[in-house]
Amino acid sequence: AMLVLGGPQLSEVRIEALTALERGLPAEEGAALPAFIAAGGLFVLLSLLSPSTKLDANPEVLEGAAHLLERLALEHGQVLVPLLQDCHPSILLHKLVLDSRGSSCLKQHALAARRAL
Repeated sequence: AMLVLGGPQLSEVRIEALTALERGLPAEEGAALPAFIAAGGLFVLLSLLSPSTKLDANPEVLEGAAHLLERLALEHGQVLVPLLQDCHPSILLHKLVLDSRGSSCLKQHALAARRAL
């Protein structure tokens, strides 16, 4: 949560949060990575690095986020690739339209959103 709070005065807090994440995500498989993903951590990192969000201009924050994302990709890429591929909006919405678990109303909304994108 500390990574998404705006404001230049919180850059130091974001740097400390990235450092804590770096220490808390071991290279070996365990419960830390699924918890990180379930809490939206991967998408927080991506939003920090996205030029469109402009969340933080502090190079130390950007470098910390890029380093953590690189480490995750190198150590857990086989887990992250399918997740990221499914999260492309058009792919996700297409799969949602085809998913037999969804109601017809859900499928209509997903199809309309896909067309809009």
